[in-house]
Amino acid sequence: MDIACHREEVLLKPAPHPDRPMALHNLANAIHRRVEESGDLEDLDEIVAIRREIVALCPKPHPDRARFLYNQAVSFSLRFEHLNDAADLEAAVPIYREALKLLPASHPRRGMFFSQFTDCLINRFRIYHNAADMDEAIQLSRDHLMLSVQHPDRATALYELGHRLWKRMEYFQDPKDIDESVQLHCDALRLCPPPAAKQTITLENIGDSILQREPFHLSPEEIAPFPPTQADWMKDLTEVLTARFHLRKDPADIEEALRLGHHVWSLCSEAFQGQRMVLNRLASTFAARFRFGQHNTSDMDQAVRIHKAVLMFSPQRDLKRGFYLNDLAQTLAQLFEHSEVLSDLDEAIRVLHEALPLFPESHPQRINPLNNLANSLYERYKRTGIEADFDESIQLLREAISNQPDRYSNRDISLDRLANAIYSRFQQRGDEADLEEATQLHREALVLRPASNFNRTTSCNNLALCLHERYDQRKDPRDLDEAIELLRETLALSPPSNPDRRAGALNSLANALLTRFQEYNPRNAADVDEAVELHRQALALRHTDNFPRAGTINNLGNALAERYRLHHDDADAEETIEMYREALALCPVSHPDRIRYLDNYACTLADHGQFSTALPFFREAAMYASTSPLQRFRVAKNWAWYAHKLHEASALEAYECSLGLLPQLVTFSLNVEARHVLASSRTRNLGADAASCAIELGRLDLAFMFLEAGRAVFWSQSLNLRTPLDELRISNPGLAAKLTDLAEKLENSSFHVQVRNIYSSDHHKNMATLEAEGAECRRLNDEWNETVRVVRTRVEGFDDFMQHKGFEKLQLAAARGPVVVLTAGQKSCHALILRPRSDGKSQYIKLPMLGPREFVEFLADVLRILVSGRPIHDSEIEDSFVAKMAGRGHRLKARLVYDEGKGPEERMASLLECLWISVVYPVLRCLNIQKSDNPSRIWWCPTGPFASLPIHAAGIYRRNVCTSSADYVISSYTPTLTALLTPSFPPLNSLKATAVIQPTTNLPGYSALPYTTDELHKIQQCIPRQWLTTFGTPQSPASVRRILPHLHTSSIIHFACHGVQDTHKPLHSALVIGNEKLTVEEIMKYTGVHEGSEETEIQKHGPGMGLAFLSACQTAMGDSNAPDEVIHLAATLLFAGFRGVVATMWTMYDPDGPEVAETFYRHLFRHADPDPDFVPPDLNDSAEALHLAVKKLRTRVSFMRWVPFVHYGL
Repeated sequence: MDIACHREEVLLKPAPHPDRPMALHNLANAIHRRVEESGDLEDLDEIVAIRREIVALCPKPHPDRARFLYNQAVSFSLRFEHLNDAADLEAAVPIYREALKLLPASHPRRGMFFSQFTDCLINRFRIYHNAADMDEAIQLSRDHLMLSVQHPDRATALYELGHRLWKRMEYFQDPKDIDESVQLHCDALRLCPPPAAKQTITLENIGDSILQREPFHLSPEEIAPFPPTQADWMKDLTEVLTARFHLRKDPADIEEALRLGHHVWSLCSEAFQGQRMVLNRLASTFAARFRFGQHNTSDMDQAVRIHKAVLMFSPQRDLKRGFYLNDLAQTLAQLFEHSEVLSDLDEAIRVLHEALPLFPESHPQRINPLNNLANSLYERYKRTGIEADFDESIQLLREAISNQPDRYSNRDISLDRLANAIYSRFQQRGDEADLEEATQLHREALVLRPASNFNRTTSCNNLALCLHERYDQRKDPRDLDEAIELLRETLALSPPSNPDRRAGALNSLANALLTRFQEYNPRNAADVDEAVELHRQALALRHTDNFPRAGTINNLGNALAERYRLHHDDADAEETIEMYREALALCPVSHPDRIRYLDNYACTLADHGQFSTALPFFREAAMYASTSPLQRFRVAKNWAWYAHKLHEASALEAYECSLGLLPQLVTFSLNVEARHVLASSRTRNLGADAASCAIELGRLDLAFMFLEAGRAVFWSQSLNLRTPLDELRISNPGLAAKLTDLAEKLENSSFHVQVRNIYSSDHHKNMATLEAEGAECRRLNDEWNETVRVVRTRVEGFDDFMQHKGFEKLQLAAARGPVVVLTAGQKSCHALILRPRSDGKSQYIKLPMLGPREFVEFLADVLRILVSGRPIHDSEIEDSFVAKMAGRGHRLKARLVYDEGKGPEERMASLLECLWISVVYPVLRCLNIQKSDNPSRIWWCPTGPFASLPIHAAGIYRRNVCTSSADYVISSYTPTLTALLTPSFPPLNSLKATAVIQPTTNLPGYSALPYTTDELHKIQQCIPRQWLTTFGTPQSPASVRRILPHLHTSSIIHFACHGVQDTHKPLHSALVIGNEKLTVEEIMKYTGVHEGSEETEIQKHGPGMGLAFLSACQTAMGDSNAPDEVIHLAATLLFAGFRGVVATMWTMYDPDGPEVAETFYRHLFRHADPDPDFVPPDLNDSAEALHLAVKKLRTRVSFMRWVPFVHYGL
């Protein structure tokens, strides 16, 4: 009868018809059959609803109530099996309990009730990990067994109890459970009757032989097919024996499992549907013997052959084929773990890609191939560095989680795997958001793993590793304390019977204790001694031929190295070197961890005076292909540090290597925010140290090149996307067009925003979308790099295309006047003077009055205190000096520290005098520049802490003596030498000036600026009206949307408004326009490469983007934490295409704006005339115009008011 007929029968028997329950029962059974045939999951809800109605129609004492309750509970279990919703289990458990109470002990179907109820409890255990559920399930199985002493189902009861004990052992690793499980499986087989009369060896014989550890054999004539159920039991027994082998490492167990597996296979008839499954299980048993036994490759060869034989007889679109493919892939992945032959891993990935489509997205077992494919892709990424593999791996893991309900039975495993992958991505790419997410995911996994869960140790350990790493990033002692507490719990939960797990726990705890020793107890030997002892214990648990032993040996070397630094015991030093040497010998050449062992070994050799021996290991590590650029960069910096310290010539090679890796760190595959964070955190002082080394070794040309390569990395990368391609377009228009297209796509993708809300229910789906965008960015980045490589290698004359400029090209930056690069090294400070070629050779002078870098950092601290607007306390300056100089004296200390009672003006005068004596005057003397009423131009390129100091205002400002840099030169700044390679202001055939003021704003925290209106009036008096466009008046209000288009088209643009430097996120530094903020990031985005253009907007508009005047606070303030990245509004406009920018180093006074603007524009437009002959202003005079405006202003205002005005660019 079809479903429609059953529905009609139900309609004919409305409640309270006595036959309605049975009619509903028949309808539910029919729908159930349709679910099994079609897989339509929508039918499940109807089945549950029908079963609920049946029970409602059959209250106590209805004779069939127990049966109908049982069917209702089964409907919930069925829906759980398909949808994995824990609520179905919660509903089923009390219904099973009631049904079991109503069912007589002698009922023939009581065993089925027991079986289904125990399965339900075990499923609930897998979700909540409540040991009470598992214990109750096993007790129910024991009760069932007690009631079936003479029952024909006793064999089934024995098997089910054995099966559940095996599952409990998997969670709690109790050897008693696995032993009893083997006994019960054998007892079950012994009770089974022989399936055919001609078979002389029975299941009873097989069960006895296993228990007595005796071999058993069957000849072909004795073989007769066993019933499918009994064959399944034997197959399960092979798995139980394999599990016991894994636990106890007794070879007899795996040999018996293999013999039994062979016999199960031989006893299965061709008609037996589980034949392929039995054979597949046999292959897995061979793989287990390889993995946990003697590593005999013939076992793996046999396993692979059997797996492939199973696949030959599996239909192409059969779901079971997906399971067999997944098992084959796992075997191949295990083979790769041993062989490190990449073709094995490639085949595993290919097989899993074939398997995945066979599992519907809603299938609960889809998670297995998802996880296995993700793991294999990650392993291949570690060996090959193919970013696409890593991206796909994380996407698959996110899919595995996003398709699970919150209470999915294996959710803890999925969370753990995803967290590990994201943590690895943090280690490779350095994005702290990844570290934060990994930490939170491990916390979620830990909550799902109570103390009774065998995998709790894994979660404790992994969370502790994340917290340990987060401590290294943030130095919050709470993270380290929590990590150590978790690791002590991990160790307590890791018994010696599981040596691998215990060794891992010992290692991790020792590493955390070593960090605590390094950070907090450098003179207390307790932590370092315990770390050494724990590592020795871990080493004792590692097999001599086991690769993890290499990591343990390396970690022991780390602990011994620290203890040597404490006690200077030569025995520790010798053992340290030996440990690192042994770890390196155990590590395969292509393994990603090898770089760490190379680095440790090389650094230790260098520490002990063996640098020549260390050098080849430093070189190998810095060039190591099987790891990320970030890890290579760290090694190259270590190499450079040791070589520089020891005055070794290879220091130049090391610095060149580390600086050359910067573009790979600040890659286009990251958004601008991530690029800035990486550039800021990795480049600090690197260029300055490299330059100092080059100077010491007599390579001034390299000093300039190193400083340029290590400075403004963020901007240099961004500008590569805007490189003019005119010459390339002539030589190879196809490649030029391709680069233009890629530049546009990369620029647009640079501004995607990654907002992570790890507490959102859609977090993983949202992140999957964002990470897919990131993967596309990486693909575009790889294509860009490859195209640039092709240009360099295949287009004649372009071998240095988009590479760091050589010294000859950099020297062109001084074509208009000398450029002075100020650099603060570890030991001393220098001024590198780049001269025009016509004026002779470039040179450098040492600045001995300053001493080491720390004193310049102290000067920058003093300036920040003076301009902060806070009351000044002598102790604050003293504390800064002590912190920076670490107890060392300094000849200029008295001028700055002991000015007790002096106000900001007097202290500022002292600071400017220090800069004059120690920096500016020595430079002017070297250049032989004299005082002049018509001073010449000079460009300052301050690096490191010099970038925060007002070099342009240096001088002696006393009543009887007054001399300053302004008497000698007109000062301009440049963020890089490359910025001065821009062509001069071109002759203008048209002129557009735009003035934007903002007298008031509704944004909170910003006061009114009434003088901006006066400033506009002054500008209008100086610039002819036909050239001037204004915004910010009642007639023409200002807004970001209205202003942005004028950036491209204005020869001159003037902003008189609030400005703010965001010290935490410099890319959010902004001008306040209307009730909005025009940020650095927004300016970058708008002035980038635009769709459909072969040229950038900068090129296309020609005379536009000439001069920008930022009459606003803090527009050239910069980021004191990353001064070499020069992230402020002035630099942004310069890099966006403006050739000159006027800005302020700190807060300006509103009344000064009109006066400076009037003098500036009056001088700039002194010869300009729109009619009758077009005579535009010469924008090359902008530096001179500001020079005169500030000279006039300083005659009547304080230092704080005139010093902040600066000029950038040409």
